[in-house]
Amino acid sequence: MEILAKAKGLSKLRDAALLEVELIATIDPITTEAKASGQGKIKLPGHGQWIDIELPKLDHKRIDFRLNESRTVNEPPTIDKATLERIYELEFNLGNKAGDTQDEPNKLSPMGQKLYEYLTRTERIEADVREFKGNFKVNGERFTVEQIKGWMYEIVGAGLADWIGEGVIKLNQI
Repeated sequence: MEILAKAKGLSKLRDAALLEVELIATIDPITTEAKASGQGKIKLPGHGQWIDIELPKLDHKRIDFRLNESRTVNEPPTIDKATLERIYELEFNLGNKAGDTQDEPNKLSPMGQKLYEYLTRTERIEADVREFKGNFKVNGERFTVEQIKGWMYEIVGAGLADWIGEGVIKLNQI
């Protein structure tokens, strides 16, 4: 650290502030594999002695420790009804609700309209999101592949293009 960052003595400060934890395992006599014993030791920063601790039994390998909800990581996240309906409309477009279907270019969101205008202005017939992602920007702002794909879904939903591959649309001729 001294050579790279001219931080002489910083490593001692770092080590003095570390919380040290030692987990004690037991050896299974049959499989000879180490298994959690539920016991451990902890050494607080600035203290020289180890303190024995007992660890709680865990029934899951990963636990979500956020305070607002208690669920394991293996459980799927909950999705609200409006999001599910939007996904259904985008994937299947079967609802035929007047406000949800997009039949004309002016029914696109403002960013969907800007993407459509960009694709037509650059005279693209087939548009692969991976190829034009770096060139498409609005007011100097660039966008993620997921954002652009969302607007591509709008363009396809409006009947202005068709999907021909993963992340690739073919614009309908006007």
